[in-house]
Amino acid sequence: TGRIGYCWLEFVAAGQAMRRGEVWKWRKEVEPDNIHLFIAEHLPKVYLDQAQRIRERKDNAANENEAKYWANIERTFRQYMSKLSR
Repeated sequence: TGRIGYCWLEFVAAGQAMRRGEVWKWRKEVEPDNIHLFIAEHLPKVYLDQAQRIRERKDNAANENEAKYWANIERTFRQYMSKLSR
């Protein structure tokens, strides 16, 4: 086709076509659509799941210092989440 494409090593996510036992695969495409779809659709789900886990650890902390630690982690994580969603 004469179009310049991209080639990259990609992690195989659940539900993607893959060979048995394959965790990574080489992708060759003109436009890297899968990475854009992953970022738009799957990454927010991962972040929300991790935010919930952090919140649970904060809420179930054994003492005040541990609760403060997890509150700081939660605050920092939310800042990064907001920067990535811009």
